[in-house]
Amino acid sequence: MSAIEASREAGSAARASAALDASARRAGQPQDAQKSRGLPPATAVVKRPEPEQAAFDGLKTAREAAANATRSFDERLKARSDALASRLSAAFAEKGIPIDDPISVRIESGSIVSDSPYKKKIEKLFRDDPDLAKEFESVASLKAMHAAQKALELYNEAKKSARSKDEQAAAYARYTTHMLDI
Repeated sequence: MSAIEASREAGSAARASAALDASARRAGQPQDAQKSRGLPPATAVVKRPEPEQAAFDGLKTAREAAANATRSFDERLKARSDALASRLSAAFAEKGIPIDDPISVRIESGSIVSDSPYKKKIEKLFRDDPDLAKEFESVASLKAMHAAQKALELYNEAKKSARSKDEQAAAYARYTTHMLDI
């Protein structure tokens, strides 16, 4: 019986109102009890069926890919570098490694090594978290590729402005030396 129907029947308005009040109190009891104990209101967790969740995840991945497609290489590299820096800061803080002083971390023979006073902790962190190590290696490779790209651009500019074969050879020597430093 709806509230409108209840008010049309004689004497039933009070009963309908009392029933609505009681159901509202029952519905509000758990949240009121939680509030009185200082807890946040309860929230319901709804689990999607697997096919629906897979479709949702696919849509989310497609949106991220579309957003990445419009960003330049420099923007993507900066975003990944910033995300890695945040992850490293959190991981270092968790392991008690201070980040106030610069910390040198590099890849040698496929392993991540450091010369900092916290060398053992840092190397163990990367051994214990292969995802973090993989992301570090990936970002380091992208940064090296970016540096090589910039060096090649400088070489091409120097080669264009060279007036002789000797100047072109000198530009090539500078480029090669720079590439060895990367």
